[in-house]
Amino acid sequence: MEKKKDWFKTKSYCHIGQRLSQKDRCAVSAYIHHKENIIHHAFFPLIRKTHRKNKYKVITNKSGKQIRSKETKKRVLCYATHFDSAIYSYYALQMSAKYEEYLKRNAISDNITAYRTINKIDGQGKCNIDFAKEVFDFIEKKNKQGTDVAAITFDIKGFFDNLDHRLLKDTLKRLYEVDKLDDDLYAVYKSAIKYSFVELRDLFNLFKNQIVCKYEQTDLTERRIKKINYMRDNKAVAFCSKENIKKIREAHIIKRGNYIYHPDKEKGETKGYTHKGIPQGLPVSAVLANVYMMDFDKTIVSKISCENVLYRRYSDDIVVVCPKELVGCIKKVIFDNIKKVKLEIEASKTNVFYFIRKLDKSIECHHSTRGKNKLFEYLGFSFDGERALLKQSSVSSYYQRMQSTLQRNTAFASTVKNNENYGKIFINKVVKKFTFKGAKKHKIYYRQKAKDGKNTFVYSGKHSLGNYHTYVIKSSDIFQSDDIKHQLKRNLRILKKKICIAKEKVSQRINNKRMYEIRTYGRIFS
Repeated sequence: MEKKKDWFKTKSYCHIGQRLSQKDRCAVSAYIHHKENIIHHAFFPLIRKTHRKNKYKVITNKSGKQIRSKETKKRVLCYATHFDSAIYSYYALQMSAKYEEYLKRNAISDNITAYRTINKIDGQGKCNIDFAKEVFDFIEKKNKQGTDVAAITFDIKGFFDNLDHRLLKDTLKRLYEVDKLDDDLYAVYKSAIKYSFVELRDLFNLFKNQIVCKYEQTDLTERRIKKINYMRDNKAVAFCSKENIKKIREAHIIKRGNYIYHPDKEKGETKGYTHKGIPQGLPVSAVLANVYMMDFDKTIVSKISCENVLYRRYSDDIVVVCPKELVGCIKKVIFDNIKKVKLEIEASKTNVFYFIRKLDKSIECHHSTRGKNKLFEYLGFSFDGERALLKQSSVSSYYQRMQSTLQRNTAFASTVKNNENYGKIFINKVVKKFTFKGAKKHKIYYRQKAKDGKNTFVYSGKHSLGNYHTYVIKSSDIFQSDDIKHQLKRNLRILKKKICIAKEKVSQRINNKRMYEIRTYGRIFS
């Protein structure tokens, strides 16, 4: 039996105003179901946060020497207040139901895989691993039938930032089969395209002397928090109350989204609204993006649909598997139709991979320009025609996280003022995070000091979903291959070596610190 999706979800992030709990469900539901409330609802500014992820790769410079190149990828996310988020979730669920009906009616349900709940035969939900396996299996199947195929990957440039507002509105009308959107739905749509936001750090700097924090179990108090990274340790629940919106306005930190303040004349920009783009991170953003592309998906499937062609779109990533003779035709269809929805394919990220069956019946993967040096990569996996593995960049990122975690623990152990934790790098936590020991799903408990001074562990109501090894095990099971597990066969050896180095560094730093104290003060303080 399929589990019914629930629109009311409690979240723990800090925003303007307090979090919602299950006790608030009835009141929130009553408010949302009264359409007049939504029509006149004043949505609060979103909080905008920029996530930065460093990517490293080896490149050859002009002198022919190989060097390590660093590229920082920025991803901007916006999130709404807890009450506004509940409104978006409710309308997103309604919109998703309409969208699913559209997909079934046009027989394209299998072609769009992102931001949807798609169940397997056993009732479990599919994930990116299943979607990647479907594409790889199709390639293998066609090769075994004697057809040399090509896999073409496309990437839509600035997907969420370039969704045209007029086209989105027209598509919504077609989805709901109306000439005019209902006033409540239009209010939600308008708040998503003409939104305002505050930068996370600006909001923190404004209220850092009075952050709302949890005191004991149920009481709230205001605290001064020195750095934004310390909010979690201080059990912060909100930046401020909703009544402080006037103070936020007076501080002039609220900005308009999809608005150009300083136009670049060389690019032909003008000051004002861009009339395109929706914020990434709202509960309604994902379904709006899928709805925007529904006519494009329908057109592509109708034009290239046949027994030997597979089309899949996962958000802004498109892959088409076809006989190698159709590559030029398929590329033309995709490029021509993407222009009709006012989007652009990033040419530098368009790749063609040929899977050729050799005389010994083995399959070889050739990139159109780089030959055998580049494998077909899709949704976090690489495929050479016969074997699927985790992307090498994914494994590298895992080891980088291991290194940065131990560096943080080393710095903490050698500088913490608490004598109880001085010199400790918390090996058990590191082992659980980076070995199969922490791969099992489990309940999360937190330490609470009782009035008698004893520590007790209280269930937080949250569950750990495991670690990277959980994902590796799941991938290995779905692909039915131990090759994926073997990619981390040196994991324990590397971890032990890094822990030994971390211990030596902590010991050396503490000794240096004590020697300095003896030379300067004649005694040891640490």
